[in-house]
Amino acid sequence: MKRSVDFQSGSGRAGNAPEGKYAGSVQAESGDYDIRLGPVVTTETVGWEPSCPCNAEIVPCTVLDPFSGAGTTGLVALRLGRSYIGVELNPEYVAMSERRIREDAPLFRQGGQG
Repeated sequence: MKRSVDFQSGSGRAGNAPEGKYAGSVQAESGDYDIRLGPVVTTETVGWEPSCPCNAEIVPCTVLDPFSGAGTTGLVALRLGRSYIGVELNPEYVAMSERRIREDAPLFRQGGQG
């Protein structure tokens, strides 16, 4: 993940110039800031790579949702090719979650029928 810090109007404390770890920024050195200037952090996901050199097969993760509710997390996990484990105490939500997943993912329907 790439991370950068920029200063933009309306994001900081009024009247304070950048200080601390932000004091060396281009805007702070040039004096090109207004009284409402503050730090804005921007991140960009640049990809994934394994953390070990073993060249093992990459296996999709399993998503655990301990408060599954209506199963939205399960729907998204299955759509993204992940396994899903949902835990829900309320039987009404369990039924709703099962129905939503079966309607969205025909392969999970009982007996494989549409």
